[in-house]
Amino acid sequence: MFNETAPQDYLNDLHAIGIPKLFHPRVKPRDRANGIQIAKKELGRLKVELQHHRDTLRSKNKSESSEEIKRLLAPYNLLQNLIQQLIDEVKGLEEKLGAGKMLPQGFEFGQYIFGDEDLGEWFIGDEDHYEDWREADDVKQRLNGFKSEGQPLINQMSEIHSEYETQKSLYQSTQKKVDKHTKAGYILRRMALLFILIVASGAGGAYVYLEMNNTLGFIGLGLAGIFFLLMPLGYMDWRRRNRNLIATTREAKTQMRRLQAEGKAVQKRYRPIEFQIRALSAQYDTLRAGLSGGKQATEVA
Repeated sequence: MFNETAPQDYLNDLHAIGIPKLFHPRVKPRDRANGIQIAKKELGRLKVELQHHRDTLRSKNKSESSEEIKRLLAPYNLLQNLIQQLIDEVKGLEEKLGAGKMLPQGFEFGQYIFGDEDLGEWFIGDEDHYEDWREADDVKQRLNGFKSEGQPLINQMSEIHSEYETQKSLYQSTQKKVDKHTKAGYILRRMALLFILIVASGAGGAYVYLEMNNTLGFIGLGLAGIFFLLMPLGYMDWRRRNRNLIATTREAKTQMRRLQAEGKAVQKRYRPIEFQIRALSAQYDTLRAGLSGGKQATEVA
């Protein structure tokens, strides 16, 4: 079974090697030489173990997306980078001592490895960095809580806005029709056309019947009668359509006012939550900036 060693366990093993002590000027040459050999051996062992750990993680999660695998490997990639840096430091120390050069300046590395498992962002730092991260993580949890609380209100505002835009579009398109239909020329042109058709049909029918003594003239007279009847019917239809269009615009305007009132009410409820989100976001960004001394893993090696 795969033994999933925690990242902190690997970091503890690296500290147990005692590499920074090898750079202390009071260490005896023989003890330093022995320590270098032990460090090289332990670093090599941990490098192999960690690589095997990473390969096993990849294999177990091969069905996951590349982003998910990257997130899972992030702390181990960070440790792998640290191991390589320590190998280089020990190698450099050994080479300088072998060449009779001065002892290089000593160094320390963080006692804690910590990070955000969801984002795949990991750091190695001292206790102050670790406390900053813990506080940042606490702020993040509170921030996520307010975001979850506010999301239904955001969705509701989005729905209200979408419905408002629909009613606004309906109002504008209908109002254009009202403006067009209520102009005097709109109905006068149609009445004038029917009047011309009445005159033309009546005159044509009368001429055919009287001058040519042909009963087909009744067709023209009949058409004239039909066009005459269409005049009041057309006028009544125009009035009816105008009333319907005006009613539609009024209803749309009423709905727009209702939606505006609902939107303001939801915004009023969301405003305190939004204030908390902004304040916590600023606090979280400040705390995250304090982690700049830690080293972050961003790429899958």
